[in-house]
Amino acid sequence: MLKIIFFDIELALDAYHYGNHAPFRASSEMLQLVMDNVSEGVVILNQSGEITGANRAAARIFGYAAKELHGRHIQNLIPVPFGTQDPDSHNPDAGTFFREVETVRKDGRLITVEIFLKKYADDNLDGHVGFVRDTTDRHNTENQLQQYRCIVEQTADTVIITDPDGVIVYVNPAFERTTGYRATEVIGKTAAVVKSGLHDDAYYAHLWNTIKSGRVFRDTLINRRKNGQLYYEDKTITPIHAETGMLVQYVSTGKDITKRIQSEQRLNFLADHDPLTGLLNRSAFDLRLHEAVTRVNRENRKLAIVCLNLDRFKMLNNALKCDQVDIVLRQVASRIDDICHAGDIVARIGGDEFVILSESLRRRQDVLLFLDEILDVFNYPFPVNEEKIHLSVSIGVCFSTPDTEETAQLLHQAEAAMRLAKKHGGSQYQFCNHEIQKPAGQQLKLETELRRALEQGEFRLLYQPQVNIHTRTLVGVEALLRWQHPRRGLLRPTDFISVLEETGLIVPVGKWVIEEACWQNRAWQTQGLPELNMAINISAAQVMRAGLISHVIQVLDQTGHAPHRLHLELTESVMMQDSRQVADVMWSLNQYQVRLVIDDFGTGYASIGYLKQYPFSIVKLDRSFIHDIDVNDQNAAIAISIIDLAHRLGMQVIAEGVETDGQLSFLEHQGCDLIQGYLVGRPLPAEEIATLTQRKF
Repeated sequence: MLKIIFFDIELALDAYHYGNHAPFRASSEMLQLVMDNVSEGVVILNQSGEITGANRAAARIFGYAAKELHGRHIQNLIPVPFGTQDPDSHNPDAGTFFREVETVRKDGRLITVEIFLKKYADDNLDGHVGFVRDTTDRHNTENQLQQYRCIVEQTADTVIITDPDGVIVYVNPAFERTTGYRATEVIGKTAAVVKSGLHDDAYYAHLWNTIKSGRVFRDTLINRRKNGQLYYEDKTITPIHAETGMLVQYVSTGKDITKRIQSEQRLNFLADHDPLTGLLNRSAFDLRLHEAVTRVNRENRKLAIVCLNLDRFKMLNNALKCDQVDIVLRQVASRIDDICHAGDIVARIGGDEFVILSESLRRRQDVLLFLDEILDVFNYPFPVNEEKIHLSVSIGVCFSTPDTEETAQLLHQAEAAMRLAKKHGGSQYQFCNHEIQKPAGQQLKLETELRRALEQGEFRLLYQPQVNIHTRTLVGVEALLRWQHPRRGLLRPTDFISVLEETGLIVPVGKWVIEEACWQNRAWQTQGLPELNMAINISAAQVMRAGLISHVIQVLDQTGHAPHRLHLELTESVMMQDSRQVADVMWSLNQYQVRLVIDDFGTGYASIGYLKQYPFSIVKLDRSFIHDIDVNDQNAAIAISIIDLAHRLGMQVIAEGVETDGQLSFLEHQGCDLIQGYLVGRPLPAEEIATLTQRKF
């Protein structure tokens, strides 16, 4: 094309040279007409390199009016080696010259141009014809494409590009790392090379229908690596269309979320299961029991609750190492689970307590045979390393009735029967009867005493230190409730908390705890102690009862307690209440900068959803994962997953029940933020906390 344009301009130049005065004007006009109809920029240079003619396109490229270009030297516009020797390119004096260079327009904007100079000479005319093309857009596009390619090559997500038939034309390095396939192994094949076989034909039909209709497909796929391992991938497949609307390619991007899925699956499993034995935990069992009672009552049937407790377990626990005790408990769980009937539900609801829910044991004779079978499996020793451990078990049994409504009472009755069996020497079973049920008068008496305790100020608070694991300094305390009973001495919450909750007394007692703890923290600051976080346990009843938010705000105002220093600990059972009410309370407290802590995480109904749904700042790792965390790979893996998950969600982690240097070292190595336990301090009276603020733990 340039040759044709140059030929036309040569003709015009010849006419210009050979014509007389009148034809000269005509030839000059013809030359300008030819140049102005050329889409490329054209400049005519004399022998010195000065511009004697230029077309509109050239003026437009350089940002000047055409007249402004006349008389300018070409080097003022384009950095070309005019009249010099340039070893790296053709010299214009040699006849032709071509190069792509950067230059600056009149308005100061940097542009990229291609310049082609052709020498023109005869007896009367000597100079150059120059052709200029603005390549800025093309240059920028090429640079941009190169940047996009670098991004695709370096992204951690897999990228697959296929033709409209699904044949792979490109994969990035992340695909190679994720799948184990090299690009040369998959280009020319379809993405079926990584199919796991776990999605049915209907699934893939839906996928193809989606993208063929021009829509984007998004889902989690289970694929298979070259080595056969399965992996989970957040997949997005986007159809790419040309300007004409024709489908030209599919672009598939994917993020390997295998570790996240495995962590979620593990945590969801732990929400319902005991981490040591794999049996259901107490919370999950309570839910199954409620569902079963509702079902058998509707069908006019009954069910049996069988409660088992290991005899003399405390002595065994003291005699063996932690890992040996765990081996025994796992064997016990396995033997109990093996003898149960299909459909029976087995749970571990305490350290040495197990429970069986059975809808198949309808006749007393069937129950007796089953109980004898349980006792029989305990006649065989439990091997632990080189030792053989002999155990016995006490069993209590309770049956539901058609009018059973309080499912918790069923378990209490079975436990009462179990305690009677233990009282009679153990290694036997007892059935529930009215003589062994707790008299209503005793419950009423305890309730009366608790009301008096609140009125007469018999409740006390002890404070257990919470230490920053990295600085080894005291940063907070947890307020723990005690009852100074006038006759029985100092009682722990396990002796009375259930009655507080059943009677609703937990609400006024909870209010007292918040007030007392905040005033005490303020008193410490008045004494010159550094600011400490104050952690307080909040029950489900307090959250569900109106007035918690206003009471907390009132106490903060009255005491001058910093809101962000108040940490309210909520167990997972709180989240099982009315989700809207719970959410309103928690988000309101968060708005006032009160920090929320999810307590005993991983032991009940906990799921990833709670951490995302509610504004928690801190996750409290339950002590059941801590006691052998430095020797138990399973508990260690659970703790690592929870710590990593919490940090990814922007939360801190506090581990409770830390008692050994080995546990501390492990938690510090895994990045745990805070610790609480006998290693750094038992629950202490308020006056003893001051001495801890100056020491290193």
